[in-house]
Amino acid sequence: MDMARAQSLLAGSLSGRISDASEGARLMHGTPAVKVAQDKVIDLMQYVTQLTASAKYYKNRKMNLVQMVQNGFRNIEGYNEATALGAGETAQRIFQDSQRFGSTMRMIADNQPELMDQFLMAYELTDGRIDTIAKMNQYIFGMTADLGKGIINLNPEVENKIIAGVWSNVYNSILSAFVTPIQAL
Repeated sequence: MDMARAQSLLAGSLSGRISDASEGARLMHGTPAVKVAQDKVIDLMQYVTQLTASAKYYKNRKMNLVQMVQNGFRNIEGYNEATALGAGETAQRIFQDSQRFGSTMRMIADNQPELMDQFLMAYELTDGRIDTIAKMNQYIFGMTADLGKGIINLNPEVENKIIAGVWSNVYNSILSAFVTPIQAL
């Protein structure tokens, strides 16, 4: 089994655990188990974020190499060496991004528990689909880069843009699931 397949299987397993733990947090609302579940979900999301970013990096490198070879490129060993040299820096950046994402999610859980409940509900509804979870994580991370604008909702009558975007992502994923088998025919 190669590394990409192993990462894919692990990410699929972790995304299922994220969905299940999110459901458990909802079912145990009002008990100390919710905080434990939130912490577990955040830890799992950090790891899934690292896995998906790493897989994306290597997939893009492979696709670039294939394109370059088709155009006559022959220094594959040099390309692989450059990939290996850049891997440490890339891994460090991916790790820092996942740590920042986890810290942001912990701040949300502590300061905006209603918002965290909405996130957990959205993660539950993904039913463990890694693609949907990865897109949600990317959206949440992008929207919470400026915490002053994204998290604190000074006007509750105005819909929170983060929540609207997360739910849009979930609905699109669920609705596209019906189209995929039809398109396959």
